[in-house]
Amino acid sequence: MPARNDAALVFLLSRRSRPAKTLVAPAPSREELLPILTAAARTPDHGKLEPWRFIVVEKSAMARLAALTEAAGAHLGKTAEDIAKGRSQFDQGQLAVVVVEVQKHSPKIPAREQIYSAGAVCLALLNAALASGWGANWLSGWASHDRGFCQAAFDLAENEHIAGIIHIATESSAPPERPRPDLDAITTWVTA
Repeated sequence: MPARNDAALVFLLSRRSRPAKTLVAPAPSREELLPILTAAARTPDHGKLEPWRFIVVEKSAMARLAALTEAAGAHLGKTAEDIAKGRSQFDQGQLAVVVVEVQKHSPKIPAREQIYSAGAVCLALLNAALASGWGANWLSGWASHDRGFCQAAFDLAENEHIAGIIHIATESSAPPERPRPDLDAITTWVTA
């Protein structure tokens, strides 16, 4: 019988993201954030390419990112509502970790696997923040897919894309549980 980690299993079976708009100060300090980043960096990484990196956005940088989001939205012809929603994560943000997918040339590891690894880092980071007692939410939004915004905000190279923006701070209110997938509807058992 394999050794069980019941505490980890209970956490995973009950984990729940916290809406970013409900996160308030304080946010983790650099010292408190390091073990969370360390846990996220233990993500499966076929070929040991590390096809991702972190950009930590502190509170003092949020206003600049909100303004860049507004400028990008105007340039793209977004509605006032879309612009307001896009910038709100930075207007309200306390601390965020941008997970940058870094496509690396590899004759053995396809680009798709590198994308999956970056996505896995986002989930590992989210779960590590929640397990550490912080509220956390994985966002992206239209601005994170706009090349101009990505370059102006984070100086991303051509082979880099935002996989996710993980907001981390103190939970101000617990969200209600939401419906979960019906396992019978999404699971196929192969027996032969």
